[in-house]
Amino acid sequence: MSESRPQDLSEFELRLQQRRRLEAAQARPGQRKLGVPLLIGGLGGLLLIVAVMRFNASGPEVPDGPDVTAHGPHSYMLLHHGQPVTWSSCRDIEFVVNPAGGPSDGVDEVEQAAAVVSALTGLRMHYGGTTEIVPANGHDMVVVGWRSRSMDSRLATSSGYGGASAARTEGRPTFTSGSITLSSEFFASASQEQRLATLMHEWGHVVGLGHVDAAGELMQPSLVDTFAFGPGDREGLARLGSGPCV
Repeated sequence: MSESRPQDLSEFELRLQQRRRLEAAQARPGQRKLGVPLLIGGLGGLLLIVAVMRFNASGPEVPDGPDVTAHGPHSYMLLHHGQPVTWSSCRDIEFVVNPAGGPSDGVDEVEQAAAVVSALTGLRMHYGGTTEIVPANGHDMVVVGWRSRSMDSRLATSSGYGGASAARTEGRPTFTSGSITLSSEFFASASQEQRLATLMHEWGHVVGLGHVDAAGELMQPSLVDTFAFGPGDREGLARLGSGPCV
């Protein structure tokens, strides 16, 4: 199957396309088997935005590095002159976690999912500790946290949503901040496998992966029984980690 790509954007179209993507993501709710809410990813930002994995008792096994041989359908959150917008490949991505409303092992699971995405992209991620900041873009880091459905209507049909903001650096947009907002209710009842799949999906959005309508890919907008990054996801993640150093 061929790679799914958004239309290349002009400078003046970026924010309009951002809004349309967020509205489209929110308009495609679904339900997992056993009544578990589906992942609905993507988040608004300044310019845009919004692996076969084995699990054991301590979480997913972390790959050795980007899978440069993987090939399959994938998409990107933002293109600039035909190329995916990325984080700087030579700077650490700092992330902090607001544990309020999350499970007792929530911080550990956020770190585990980040480690998988870091390995599959080659991007360095640095855990900066806990915070009281509510997840939102614009903090020059990634903020992860939980909210109840009564506090955030976007979680009514979703287990979480995430994305990143881009700023112009050296003449091109580069992701500089991001956030992941997770459903407290979902995480209170979901299995470890479901929680980690949710977190990896949303970390995929944070580093620049979009949704793809293809079975076997974790970045499907409506997931049924996929709990690991598929070949298309891994191909996209490898490319997102090979952006310029800015």
